[in-house]
Amino acid sequence: MHENNLGRPVILLLSHKAILTKEIHVLLTKAGYQVYFASSLKSIPVNVKLINLVLVACDDCNEETTYQHLKEFRSLFPTQYLVILSNQPISLPNQLRLVNEFKVNVALSQPVDPDTLLESIQPYLN
Repeated sequence: MHENNLGRPVILLLSHKAILTKEIHVLLTKAGYQVYFASSLKSIPVNVKLINLVLVACDDCNEETTYQHLKEFRSLFPTQYLVILSNQPISLPNQLRLVNEFKVNVALSQPVDPDTLLESIQPYLN
């Protein structure tokens, strides 16, 4: 696992929604993680090699455009742990596709209880 100069695991939060980003950022920072935010893959504010886990918030993980973004994502982050937060429920076939095609480690539908989110990512960062 990579750690920044503060000795904490590094999380990248990809989202277009500022309010969601702020809530998750505060939660993860209080839990002891170094969190960075980006609104797109083109605006990542930290060296990609330092990132341990990427948390992607999307409107609907069942849409084909989301899959296109995930293909781009995996080309940039081939080995990092990937957690998806979807605003829509994720059907079982799409959950399987996320895992098999895009190596998604965790896929959650919002709203997500803060404890559930932490429990979902901690095994990948400890």
